[in-house]
Amino acid sequence: MCNRRKSRFFVVRDKSNIIGYFEVMKDGETFISEEPDVLNICGAYLKEDYRGKNIYQSLLAFVLETLKKDGIKRLGVDCETINPTALRFWNKYFDPYTYSFVRRLDERILE
Repeated sequence: MCNRRKSRFFVVRDKSNIIGYFEVMKDGETFISEEPDVLNICGAYLKEDYRGKNIYQSLLAFVLETLKKDGIKRLGVDCETINPTALRFWNKYFDPYTYSFVRRLDERILE
């Protein structure tokens, strides 16, 4: 538990080295997920050498089971389309419930 960020971390280790994690918290990217029984994955990573070995899938299953026991009924995740690896992973395990569009301006034009 990270009290400063009000989040909960789930990690996977190879011996004493952390190789991946999920960070879960109440606040999400959209007001749609602001429900008492909903949490959001706001951080996730697995070192590249460990990908494709079902490690992350096992960690996700553990996270889901643990949160279910804690009374959480739904878990959301925000994923940017600019990250195709993440997009492929999340689309295997989650159904999209909202799409957003962000337009970024090149800050150099403001000078």
